[in-house]
Amino acid sequence: MRIDSDNNCLTFERVEQKGSTVFWRFVAAVNNAGCLAAVYGRAKVHKTEETPTQIANFAAHRARHFELRLSRGSWLRLRRGRGGCTLVRYRLGQWGSGASLEGRVRLKGKSAETFCRELGGLL
Repeated sequence: MRIDSDNNCLTFERVEQKGSTVFWRFVAAVNNAGCLAAVYGRAKVHKTEETPTQIANFAAHRARHFELRLSRGSWLRLRRGRGGCTLVRYRLGQWGSGASLEGRVRLKGKSAETFCRELGGLL
């Protein structure tokens, strides 16, 4: 899945599943004052039994925010704003290296709805 807006781009996909454990691969680029990019090849998704319901509630506008924790201090946070916009914030990094990349992508209208639907399918 690829999302982008303004000067930010985030691509992620499921690369492996072992039982109920899911791993995603991320590629992110932030281009504000120069370009920063990161690749996170195998992020473990920390999900619970409630995660699919939480995503469904967010997609159906019954919840204003949703957070998905990933391995090594990384995360994906969704917040619904006014006018149907969805702000997707992310942090990709590793605790040991001391390096991380944070960015955000603002989605509007149908792209926000498509994103929510596809996100649930990746779990």
